[in-house]
Amino acid sequence: MLDPTEAKTIKPKRCSWGNTRFPELEPYYTHQFIELPDIHMEVTHFVLHKGECPCCGKVNQASLPREYRAGFGARLSAMIAQLAGNQGDSRTLIQEFCTSVLGFPISLGPSKRSSTVVPQPVPLIMKPWHKQQGRAKSLISMGPLFPERMCCSGCG
Repeated sequence: MLDPTEAKTIKPKRCSWGNTRFPELEPYYTHQFIELPDIHMEVTHFVLHKGECPCCGKVNQASLPREYRAGFGARLSAMIAQLAGNQGDSRTLIQEFCTSVLGFPISLGPSKRSSTVVPQPVPLIMKPWHKQQGRAKSLISMGPLFPERMCCSGCG
């Protein structure tokens, strides 16, 4: 049995003789009802800025931190990898799952060449999949990579 997040006590209402008082009650059976909670996606917008260098006049652009470049976090990537790799679900089924269950549309790219290996930030989740001959590949296309641009030696 799973640990409950909530427990409800249900007492007998009445016996066949019409009695409604039961002074000595004891539990005799536990029925589990299991439901998924509503899934609310955590969406972070990274607003990258650019500006002209007052020293050289070149435009300098902010860079997206490396851990956010794929566009999907470790848990979402691991779930999609489970569907794609271990379960062998098609890219279309994964798209339908993300839209209907998670509530967001996903583009998986035009070909398998756009596939990337799932990021490593969650070793406990990823560890079992690495043991399965590298089957844990995601069908998620990498987003654009923003290379860091150095303006000039006079700027920091």
